[in-house]
Amino acid sequence: MKASLDNAKPQWIWENQKNHQVNQYVEFFRAFELMECGNAELRIAADSNFAAWLNGHFVGTGQFSDFPDKKTFTSINVSDFVRLGKNVLTILAYHCGQDHSSYISDEPGLWFVFQCGQAKVISDENTHCRISKSYTQGSIARISQQRGFCFSYDARFADNWTDINYEPQQEWQSSVIRNQKRVPQERPVPMLILEPRPPHEIIAQGVLKRFKFGNAAVAELMQHDFLSARHPRQLYEGAISVNGKILSRPVTIANALTDHEDGAYIIVDIGREECGFIDIELETSAGTVVDIAIGEHIADMRVRAAVGGRNFASRYITCKGRQHFIYYIERYAGRYIQLHFTNMGAPITLFYAGLIPANYPVQKLGTFSCSDTSSEKIYDVCGHTLKLCMHERYEDCPWREQALYGEDARTEALIGYYVFGEYNLARVSLDLLARSIEKDCFVQICAPTRLNIKIPFATMSWLIALSEYIRFSGDKIQINESIKLACEVLDRHCGQLIDDLLPCPQGKQYWHFYDWADGLSGSIARTDKEAMFGQRFDAILNFFFILALEEISNALDYYGQSNLANKFRTQAAAIRKASHKMFWNSEQQSYKTYSGEHVLQKHYAEMTQSLALLACVPDDNAASILRNRLTLNDNGWTPISLGMAIYKYDAILNGPVEIRNKAFKMISQQWLPMLYEGATTFWETIKGQADFDGAGSLCHGFSTIPAYVYQAHTLGITPLEPGFSSFRVRPVFGELAWASGRIPTPAGIIEISWEKRGQSYRGQVSHPASLKPVFADPGSNCEWDVQKND
Repeated sequence: MKASLDNAKPQWIWENQKNHQVNQYVEFFRAFELMECGNAELRIAADSNFAAWLNGHFVGTGQFSDFPDKKTFTSINVSDFVRLGKNVLTILAYHCGQDHSSYISDEPGLWFVFQCGQAKVISDENTHCRISKSYTQGSIARISQQRGFCFSYDARFADNWTDINYEPQQEWQSSVIRNQKRVPQERPVPMLILEPRPPHEIIAQGVLKRFKFGNAAVAELMQHDFLSARHPRQLYEGAISVNGKILSRPVTIANALTDHEDGAYIIVDIGREECGFIDIELETSAGTVVDIAIGEHIADMRVRAAVGGRNFASRYITCKGRQHFIYYIERYAGRYIQLHFTNMGAPITLFYAGLIPANYPVQKLGTFSCSDTSSEKIYDVCGHTLKLCMHERYEDCPWREQALYGEDARTEALIGYYVFGEYNLARVSLDLLARSIEKDCFVQICAPTRLNIKIPFATMSWLIALSEYIRFSGDKIQINESIKLACEVLDRHCGQLIDDLLPCPQGKQYWHFYDWADGLSGSIARTDKEAMFGQRFDAILNFFFILALEEISNALDYYGQSNLANKFRTQAAAIRKASHKMFWNSEQQSYKTYSGEHVLQKHYAEMTQSLALLACVPDDNAASILRNRLTLNDNGWTPISLGMAIYKYDAILNGPVEIRNKAFKMISQQWLPMLYEGATTFWETIKGQADFDGAGSLCHGFSTIPAYVYQAHTLGITPLEPGFSSFRVRPVFGELAWASGRIPTPAGIIEISWEKRGQSYRGQVSHPASLKPVFADPGSNCEWDVQKND
């Protein structure tokens, strides 16, 4: 069929089944003729994901996680793959069909437009399709409650349908046009970049005995397999090894199993945590079962394939000969890949097992160097950690959830401004959260989702993040609608005040979470009886509300709406006064966290005191007491977690010089132990993998806070006006001999360096000519050399 030259519009298409199931894989095939070659583009959308090939070449994957009424397409430049004459476009479309933390289920469908010069090919009934014969369809084990399904793929049924010379057989049918009128818009962020294969090293191998029970998920089977280690020479044919380390690759499992052994296993290390697509290449006979688990650690002397109902393993069944399989539908994260081989009919040669990294296209524009090499290492690991939490939007972690949370996004966006100069991902994340706001004016726990669970203080984080986005990016236009919504949200919550305090909302949809710390994690109510009852006031929620009012007031100043800004500031002042009266305990010289019925009346936390300081609730004397006590290791308050430590550091570092200097050591005390344990990314909590009953994440975006502290405080660069048009210079010198770095801004790079010279300091600042530095500590005994870098 020739590519058309008319103005026909693409349709949403799918296979012809009335009852569509969850976890469905459908293959689409379209052959067409091109009379000329040139620039070619494929625009493609799907519910819920796709992988596309043109003339046998893989060209892209990755549907943006959008809301059903705001579908988006991905634009892919395919100019390098078109040819004169016959061309073949093949697409694997995937329909999850099961709501989770970053997906709202909608009707299954595929939509595409291929354009090359004047020639156009669209999705319509001329596109052939079939249900995949290789993928298991329907409900199988979920990766986690926050994510979609695992996969099971049988290569014996694969027929090279993506190949240029493939001809559809009888099972292929014409696609059916779906009754969907939505015209997708271009996705707001670029598609991910696939990086080269990371090197892999086999670090363990042996034989296994399978403990069979019920209809267990693949992950459960792998977790319960009995493993017996073997020296490489006992398992691999012709293996060359020294001290147990394999020197020859690829390796061949010789299939010398006894009657008591059901198979063999291999554990692969790719060197550091990565996030991407499962990639295996091997050669064997047909029917070998390869179970694949991905993990962040081997604390159990194996990959923890199953934990707490989560399943981090899927299945691949081999065809005959050499084969290469990449699973493009779902991203996995980890450092270790464990393979369990069963039903082995012949030797197995493993050429590769790992992950193809799939990364958001950013460059590390920010830098930090100093006289303390361990701090430089912390900064570098922060950058890698955050990058693994940047894909379609900011996400909490790439391994367990891959979900956008309001509080996490605020912290990650702030760090992303400094490390990558990345503003687009922050804006898109804030917009997704804005779309989740309902009549009660709280953001959903994640976006997009139908979970209907809300963390009230995360709404305040979203409000704060909006103002910070304007201040860092200088963009007031694209965020304008969100600022209008923010004012509606503040008005709504101001209307809920009781004696100038914001009460906790009641209902089972509200999770009164503040931190992963004793007395602060709340609980998710499953029934109305479990929901909070009785009037209650939380200090942290009110302190966050003060910060939100002040930040949106700053944003309104940027828009010239001073009257509304002053209204919100007046309300913030009233809440500040009422909060001190309600929560200050003069005997404890601290702010209690809760007040009301059925609460922990004697709960005092570092987070509570930190936010009180940031919200300017205490007077100068009380503020001095709180700041000094925050710097003590054993201060008697519930410690703040890694993810919320940004508030503690800001509270200390916004204080006087003698207090600020103590913060630098505190970071080393908390983050260096992770590096000493071999971490290549920073953990969700200081307990690491052992937390959350063995499901602790070892890569969490909000734990990259040191990068922010180093650039915003140690180097001392923060924006005062939108786009850094004026910026503050106030380094925290501490005990360092010198420090230097680069801070990206929309106008260009700010470079700063300083060094200690006896009892004084000498510093240099180079900045874009359009920006104005403001030196905040004129009495800091530092002489500055300032240059404009036109």
